[in-house]
Amino acid sequence: MPTRGLKAVPDEENLFKGWEGTVAKMPFTFRELSVKENDEAVEAAKNPDGTTNGRLLMRLMVIRCSVEPKLTSDSISKLPHRIYLRLCDVVTELNAADEEGGDEDEGKD
Repeated sequence: MPTRGLKAVPDEENLFKGWEGTVAKMPFTFRELSVKENDEAVEAAKNPDGTTNGRLLMRLMVIRCSVEPKLTSDSISKLPHRIYLRLCDVVTELNAADEEGGDEDEGKD
């Protein structure tokens, strides 16, 4: 958050949005994906006919975005579905385009 026109110079790590919170009293930390990580997930979720398996893509994104605890396919499969759906919401929000006004320097020279 800039103050009096001062801006922090972001390093690579600080460019990525993150989320820390609890879901069903369980603490989680997530971060957004890089372009490369997103591309890899999309490629891994392709069906033989070239279409994308949306359920698999979402699962791969949740796994790649997880920081703490580091989720795996096996650990996700053991979660209650309502918790998994909330984690999907978090990951979707982290990786969505910013709303208008979300980036402070957007549109500036």
